[in-house]
Amino acid sequence: MNHTIVDVRAYHLSHRFRLPPRPQSRGSAVKRDMVLVKLTSSEGVVGYGESYHGHAPTTVADFVNTTLREAVLGEDVHDVEGISFKVYMRYLIGAGLGAAVLHALSGLDMALWDVRGKALGVPAYTLLGGRRREFRAYAGGLNLGFQPPEELIDEIERLRESHGFTAVKLRLGDTVENDLLRVERVREHFGGDLEIMGDANLGYTYSEVYRLLPGLADNAVTWLEEPLTRDNIDGYADMRRRSGVPIAAGENLYGRLELKHWLGRRALDVVQSDCSKTGGVTELKKIGDLAATHQLRFAPHTSHTRLNHAATLHVMSALPSSYVYEADASHDNQFHEELITAELDVVGGLVRPPSKPGLGVTVNEDLLDRFAGIGGAAYAVDRRPR
Repeated sequence: MNHTIVDVRAYHLSHRFRLPPRPQSRGSAVKRDMVLVKLTSSEGVVGYGESYHGHAPTTVADFVNTTLREAVLGEDVHDVEGISFKVYMRYLIGAGLGAAVLHALSGLDMALWDVRGKALGVPAYTLLGGRRREFRAYAGGLNLGFQPPEELIDEIERLRESHGFTAVKLRLGDTVENDLLRVERVREHFGGDLEIMGDANLGYTYSEVYRLLPGLADNAVTWLEEPLTRDNIDGYADMRRRSGVPIAAGENLYGRLELKHWLGRRALDVVQSDCSKTGGVTELKKIGDLAATHQLRFAPHTSHTRLNHAATLHVMSALPSSYVYEADASHDNQFHEELITAELDVVGGLVRPPSKPGLGVTVNEDLLDRFAGIGGAAYAVDRRPR
């Protein structure tokens, strides 16, 4: 059956937090943004995707609603490779908006896989050549920040009791001393029963990282994520050679064309590209294959809603080498609770992708007005200057 794209629409959506945010290296989050992409086929099938907002959600949404929409109207929904190539050649390789193009393409591509699966009556992991696999999940999202160690331990205890998590991501990038204190106290309390990942959110200088690494190694931290800014490939390559802690990154490396330089320089141990940032399901699958070619762990970063989370799990299910899933254990995510639903609960520390056709996610469009976009920065900068 011939399905062509007859409409594409992007929405900037937001919600403010009802509870005090957790301070992190980028500051305290004051609201959550997302860009919802809706695609309609000529047969009336509707699919949804999530584009990362890039701290400029109106820019990303406008690009989808104007330039990207005009480029893909009338295209066959099953021609995902052709559509991705067209966007790459027109707007990314040339004088385009760089990362914003891939953010926008990510939501569109995700929606295409949702439409394709619904049209054929199969889940996306089947279309990708996989099966419904179960993955161990670690607690990520906007939680486990710079609070006192006792509060951090209490929060981890609640996550373990409610969902059975055996692994968590601790936020680093405060000060070396404060970060090591939190890691040491968590390790001391939980012993070897808890796996600890560390995420510095680009928050360290080169010299600070080398002061931090021995303490992380002593406490058996699984990886150190994004300790330096994304432009410092030399620093990452040197750090990986000299470190006793695996180095993780990828969410801010947009697409396999950029990532291949990092892998060629042997700058990473764990590849963490994000389905809503890197070009969508089509590109994330290629990145997972690229990671496997280099015998690296593939542990994708996840964005704000169940659209991204479901798409990520569908891709992971098509890659037997997938390592671990980042679950959103945020203390306040109204998009999950009300706007977007899916069978994605972490039970006993494990999770599987939805089994319904497409991405298996339901969007309640009646609530779009309630979550209309809120202007302004997503983070209040409250960290020490560098």
